[in-house]
Amino acid sequence: MDSTQLQNLLMEKAHTMPNKARRVAEYLLANMREASFRSIGDIADELKVSKAQLVRVAQMLGFSGYAELKACLQKTILEQINPAALLARAVNSSDSFPDSVFKAEHANLDDTMAQLSPEETDRFNEIVKGANNIYCIGWGISSLVMELMQIRLTIMGCRAFLCRRGGLSLWEQVRGVREGDVVIVCELPSYAVEVTESVEIAHRNGAKVITMTDSAFA
Repeated sequence: MDSTQLQNLLMEKAHTMPNKARRVAEYLLANMREASFRSIGDIADELKVSKAQLVRVAQMLGFSGYAELKACLQKTILEQINPAALLARAVNSSDSFPDSVFKAEHANLDDTMAQLSPEETDRFNEIVKGANNIYCIGWGISSLVMELMQIRLTIMGCRAFLCRRGGLSLWEQVRGVREGDVVIVCELPSYAVEVTESVEIAHRNGAKVITMTDSAFA
């Protein structure tokens, strides 16, 4: 079952459910990404319903229980953000290949923007503006993202430095990070120990840390 099919199922069944069950279904429909990685207890507390109510809703939707529904939610969300899955859908689409890729990437951008609040964006800007130095850390393909970030920040007049695997280890490159500095790290699964430990060193030295990832598991 893909995300569209799950959304259609939730919309179709919600209209026939009692009030409490409908509220759960509407929450799942509006918060699929968030719900897919929250515990049943957290969601029950937020909606002020019992865990048993969540199980009943899952069964109304045709699942054996809430665990199976949650697994379906996770699968659909991870398929949405997985580049290989996006490409496979584009190849198999009846639309032209360029149109399919455009639609997939446009949907990905829309989804990203929907998760960014103006308050968080403003806070990011203020942190970057107030930084003495900005260290952009990346590993593997993530270093390409951080290289672009470092270039953009430098163009805007920031003191930005790129830290990536090379002649010096990341541990050695972050030793000079101090209070008043900012570390921006882009890390994709699976997570490199050297990146994690380097960020911990920077944090202990008093730097502010901003992290970016593409995985809902993060």
